[in-house]
Amino acid sequence: MKGDRISQPATSPIPKTLQAEFARELKKLSRSAKQRIELMLKAAHRIDDSLISEIQSVLEQELGHERARRFIERYLPIFWERGAAFAGRMLKKYGIEVRIPSSMFSILDQETLDQLKNLQLDLVKSLTDEQKKKLALKIREGLLAGKSVREITKDALEVVEETKWKIERIVRTETARTFNLAAADRYERAGIKRWRWLTALDERVCPVCSSRHGRIISDKTQLPPHGSHPNCRCTIVPYLPKSREKKPEPEIVEITGDKELDERISRALSDYENLLREEGSFSRALNRFIHREPISVSEAEKRGKEYIRFFGKGGPEDVRSYIQNVLPYRINSKVVERAGKVKIRTTAGRTYKGRYYHSRREIQISKHYGEKERTFMHEYGHHLDHTLYLEETRKFFIARVKKHGYRLEMLRKHEQYSHLGFDIFHFDGFDHIDPYAGRIYLGTYVDEHYKRLRKLVDNPKLIEIDPDIRNNFHTELLSVGMEYFTKEELMKELWEKDRELFGFILSLLRGK
Repeated sequence: MKGDRISQPATSPIPKTLQAEFARELKKLSRSAKQRIELMLKAAHRIDDSLISEIQSVLEQELGHERARRFIERYLPIFWERGAAFAGRMLKKYGIEVRIPSSMFSILDQETLDQLKNLQLDLVKSLTDEQKKKLALKIREGLLAGKSVREITKDALEVVEETKWKIERIVRTETARTFNLAAADRYERAGIKRWRWLTALDERVCPVCSSRHGRIISDKTQLPPHGSHPNCRCTIVPYLPKSREKKPEPEIVEITGDKELDERISRALSDYENLLREEGSFSRALNRFIHREPISVSEAEKRGKEYIRFFGKGGPEDVRSYIQNVLPYRINSKVVERAGKVKIRTTAGRTYKGRYYHSRREIQISKHYGEKERTFMHEYGHHLDHTLYLEETRKFFIARVKKHGYRLEMLRKHEQYSHLGFDIFHFDGFDHIDPYAGRIYLGTYVDEHYKRLRKLVDNPKLIEIDPDIRNNFHTELLSVGMEYFTKEELMKELWEKDRELFGFILSLLRGK
């Protein structure tokens, strides 16, 4: 059995489309009540207590127990089933399988579900009672103020309209409760009576929930959602004591021929893929991998502010937000510190998305293109290449082009780069990802570059054996690789296309 490790940020995988559908059906009740009340008020010549009672009766009919019951009874079992299925997937990661009766719900499930249904019906009932009182108060206030029937009608309908948003809040909070109770039920059936509380650890998490991230709980009354606020997104995973069994050493694969570097890459891949199996998310696995242990929201915020100081207050707003709120989960702070400060500037240029100037340590990002966060990660890759990882990148690059027969060719051969000049070359070895990753720069100055390029075109093997070329080239390898760590789907794409490069970037993001 695998040992427990505190998980990184997570939210309940409750289908948002189902939540929205459930809320939409319940909100239809409010819309129906609004239409009936509007007709009654418009048809009224005078407003008195008798009319107020009739209006309150409409609210009771349209929003009361019986109308709401059919929606609650339709959707609540679906969320229970989803919570149970989620728990089953979590348990499988620990090698535990819970057999559920052939019928959808057992007697115990049904008892709990009935309690949850009654809770939701009570919430709708209390909502109805509250709105009835509010409605009567609004109408009487309007009468005392001498308002017209039209003005009173408007005030009354605002009270009913308010119900829609309260219904949505009830749906979000109570579906989370149903989901997590179902998960806890499945964990208990597997003999697990303690769970870890997980939250998203993003900018939307409240201080109460962030303080509970990773906490071990055993009391069902303490399960998320937390009562301090609505729309809680927290969830639970099973807690198992750490296994004392020694983990097997990862197999060291020859990737670059450099023993130390190959060991770092192999270990990075092995550690990360273990975390990926546990987390089921590339981003959450990366969060755990680069920090070696989870970081709290307050710690991430602190690091985000430090990162902003490193990058300055310039650059596009969405890039600054990415640096402060996402980058702390993407790269170890020690790597950022070692790489040193770099300024970001927004430019009006249309000929490029971004540029990095090593001499003045500046990243420029054009305001005319989208995916600015991806452009930032690309250019920051150049910064890391120049300041920290030049030798490692050269070793990886040479090993890859050697494996592909030192094939040097013009980049414009590829359709997406057909607009480039005849003097821009790249090595094959990265075409399955992006041929641009194989582009080479052979010196700081133009004349140096062309002098070495002429030699290299005649004999591409000089990239490895000629010290003048071997020790003076840069590539787009690291910058293109960094782009893939901008977001979840890109990480998955790189992992599927090139695990060696994925592991190489991983090792650099965590640092030594």
